[in-house]
Amino acid sequence: MVVILFNCTSLGIYARLIGDLTFPLMIAVLNLIQLKKRFRFKLNYKSVFLLPFASSAAMGLISGVVYIILNYLSLPLILSFGVAVICALASYGFLILKLPIFTRDELSELPAGGKILKLADKLR
Repeated sequence: MVVILFNCTSLGIYARLIGDLTFPLMIAVLNLIQLKKRFRFKLNYKSVFLLPFASSAAMGLISGVVYIILNYLSLPLILSFGVAVICALASYGFLILKLPIFTRDELSELPAGGKILKLADKLR
């Protein structure tokens, strides 16, 4: 796909970007199709795709706004970036634990699952 886009269009290096973004997506879709065929399970699309995507989008929006505000206040670039990254981590962690993405069993199986489960109980 990248070779075709690179040679047959004027996209240039953007062809590589398109390929890097679409390849994992195609692999994930093909894997999902095969899993559904072989194991006949029902996937909860809301908790597997929609809510994590919404959390990621909110994290990006929050970190972008924080970065723009701090940059507007003429803070050093590294400080603006660092605070934006910390806000991104905190907001994504909060949203992942607050929204019904993980079950209690799944949280307890994570490394440090007991601590994460206690924090999730406080947030929910």
